Amino acid sequence: MFENDARVPLLIRAPFVSHSVGRRIAQPVELIDVFVTLADLSGAMRTHALPSALEGRTLAPLLAGAPSNESAAAFTLYPRWREFDNHSHCFKPYEAIEAIGLSVRTSGFRMTIWTAWNVSWNKPALGTVRAIELYDHRSDLGIGPHVFDEFENENLAASPQYAPVVEELRGLLHEQFGRWEARPGPGPDALPVAAKSDDVAKPLLIDDGSAGGAAVYWAGAQKTGVGAALPAADV
Repeated sequence: MFENDARVPLLIRAPFVSHSVGRRIAQPVELIDVFVTLADLSGAMRTHALPSALEGRTLAPLLAGAPSNESAAAFTLYPRWREFDNHSHCFKPYEAIEAIGLSVRTSGFRMTIWTAWNVSWNKPALGTVRAIELYDHRSDLGIGPHVFDEFENENLAASPQYAPVVEELRGLLHEQFGRWEARPGPGPDALPVAAKSDDVAKPLLIDDGSAGGAAVYWAGAQKTGVGAALPAADV
């Protein structure tokens, strides 16, 4: 849930868009924006309506010179199967999840909350938070020999002066992941059902979130699942 795994390069070449050549964008965006952007740039959105359930937003206005949205955010999630997971989770079934990290990246901060996983309904148990990590990226320009390891070495979540930031970003995470559709039984392919109100979670093992991570230049993440995207792009 750190910059070095959730942040990736994104370069878009669209020389036919005025003002796009050489333009660099610092706003966090997401990989799920790529399809919508391509549909917009190709003209498909002018002749065909995109599916209403499709997530993502077009980046074409940013390419054309629109100002960045200072409140933009990018989201990532990452499951944990046990304390100090050794990344063998790629071979684990969904019912084996013990915790899941929900992360939000803004232009200034990254915050991750580690919650229990409701195995009965295949969704995060947002009411059962086991750890919070907050890292300050306000001086992260994405360049320099030490940028990979510079900004996620001190967890600021428990610092009183950052309490307003924690509450603001917690609200963004609850708004984003509170919409998670409950699905009974293991795996993502079960039919959707209404979410249970009691949201009972299985026991959780996880570290205290104090360990630091690393920061790498480009940034971003995906709204509800796999992959990531960027703040800061050459276009």
